[in-house]
Amino acid sequence: FDNNYFNDSYQGIPIGGYNPLIDALLDGSDVLTGTDFFADRTRWEQMADKVVFTGCIDQYFGYCYGHLDYRTVRFETETIHEANLQGNAV
Repeated sequence: FDNNYFNDSYQGIPIGGYNPLIDALLDGSDVLTGTDFFADRTRWEQMADKVVFTGCIDQYFGYCYGHLDYRTVRFETETIHEANLQGNAV
């Protein structure tokens, strides 16, 4: 029985968790969330050498290949009363 989810040689969770890792990566950067990039695209692109856009990539490129299909996820909650159902942490 292998208790690991992946079979990669090197795997793990960052010491202290993911929040300190992301905080360190973004240290010294201005981060704006909930911003409509397309409402003033020229302004945002002129503001910095690099802009990280996390929206729909087809919209970013003006739908030059049409609207792309995106995967969706639907969660269903089920309670199973077992002490150890899956045998691993994931």
